[in-house]
Formats: sequence, C-alpha cells, structure tokens
Amino acid sequence: MTFHRFWVSCRMLRLVIRLLGFLALAMGMAVGVYDGARIIADGAVSLTSLGAALMAAFPRLAAMIEPTAARALHPLILDPVLVNILLLPAVLVLFAAGTLLLLIGRGQNGLAAGAL
Repeated sequence: MTFHRFWVSCRMLRLVIRLLGFLALAMGMAVGVYDGARIIADGAVSLTSLGAALMAAFPRLAAMIEPTAARALHPLILDPVLVNILLLPAVLVLFAAGTLLLLIGRGQNGLAAGAL
C-alpha cells in the first residue's frame, strides 16, 4: 500500500468517526430537548435513562441486549457494569460519546495524535 492510499484511508476513517460523533451529539441534543420539555411539563426532574432511550428507539435490539450479554459476558461484568451503564442518563452518555468520537476523529490535535 502506498503512502497516499494509506493517508486517504486514514482521512476517510477520521471522517466516518467525526460523522458518528456529530450524530451522537445530535441525538444527545434531541434527548436533552425531550427531557427538558418533560421537566417543564411535569414540574419535576426526570431524565431518560440510556436503557429507556434504547427501548424507545430500537425495541427489538434493546430486547436482545440482555440475553446476548448474559451469554457473552461474565455475571460480574454484566450486573454491575452493563446495568449501571444502561441506567445512566442518555444525554450524558451521548454527549460523552460524541465528544470522545470528535476528539478521536480530530486528527493532528485530537486523541489520535496524543493531545490528551
């Protein structure tokens, strides 16, 4: 593989990673707006968990997560780690994932270059 082909493939990979980062931030913003409207309507703070957001967006996929994870993961990882991740607010998880993906896809000044 020549250097030019390698460089083009790295740039394309960074583009895809940045696109996924922007998509995660957009989804986080949408969930944040939904939570904000619900907070105003109910008069009480209640944030959508990641598990509830997955269940609303992808019901079949969300129903398959638990049995698949139970077969593939050790019970000590499944219960304390995966369950707690699914209970986190979806806004927090999506913003963190989007920011991390944007930093990775940033290139020369991002995580790929060791900036952090």
